[in-house]
Amino acid sequence: MRKKRPAYEPHEEWIIQALKRIFKELAIKADDHLKIGKLPLEIDLVAVVGNKKALAKLPALFRYFQRHNILEIKSEKAHFKVADLQKLQAYGWHYMMKHAVESPKQVTLTALVHHLPRAVLKALPEYDFEPAGKGIFCRRSHPVSYVIVLKDVPDELLPEELQVFSNPERRMRALLAALRKGGNSPIVEAILNLYESEVEQIMTREALAQKLVKIVGEKKILALLDKEKVMKSLNKEDHLRALNKEDHLRALGKEGLLTVLSRNEQLLKTAMAKLKPEKRRKIFDAADRN
Repeated sequence: MRKKRPAYEPHEEWIIQALKRIFKELAIKADDHLKIGKLPLEIDLVAVVGNKKALAKLPALFRYFQRHNILEIKSEKAHFKVADLQKLQAYGWHYMMKHAVESPKQVTLTALVHHLPRAVLKALPEYDFEPAGKGIFCRRSHPVSYVIVLKDVPDELLPEELQVFSNPERRMRALLAALRKGGNSPIVEAILNLYESEVEQIMTREALAQKLVKIVGEKKILALLDKEKVMKSLNKEDHLRALNKEDHLRALGKEGLLTVLSRNEQLLKTAMAKLKPEKRRKIFDAADRN
């Protein structure tokens, strides 16, 4: 009896579609669920780059791409195993044989995983993988191979759509930013479909933050909070726009403060705790009616 590959886990399917959208914008041909032999030999995603201009425009995370790029996806719901490292190499050689790719220098292999189990982390040096940045491991021999850990990769390297699949804090930030832009988007759709319980918590926190700012005012709230903790809740880009800490806090404004309070539950709780009981009740009542 022929062994069938299990149905794709929903989180992995969303990641695959997010990657396809990223590559499509650069006119990079991307095929998912590509069969390279008898089941279960099926590659999650193959991105074929047609020209060097497309390579230069790729997100920084994927600038190592060559002509043929094979990606294996493991979401937070799946476990990446040592055997998957071996399977990734096998996929590469099977693909080269099937598509008559003569040079392994034209091929890259990538395991895009949510997290890295301790057993795999311990085994990486045995397979000649070395650290190549936070959350990134590289095997330099051809075909060049990468293991990319989504939850650990820095914000500036991770495309916005992939931040959805990294950790709850990034997910919340991406959702709030997308909602404030208005309209539906793949980011909003993915989060609403895959992280329903988190969305309920986020929207409750957002409503509470809005009423807090409206009733108390941003200046009084900032006076209640630890300035260092507020600054730590800001994005790297936010810091770069400020001349210094005091200038930034003065220029934060209503929208900036809403973002900070919605993102950082502890700061929101601290601000609420320092208010008089009757003021807290007023804010909770207003949020409930929202």
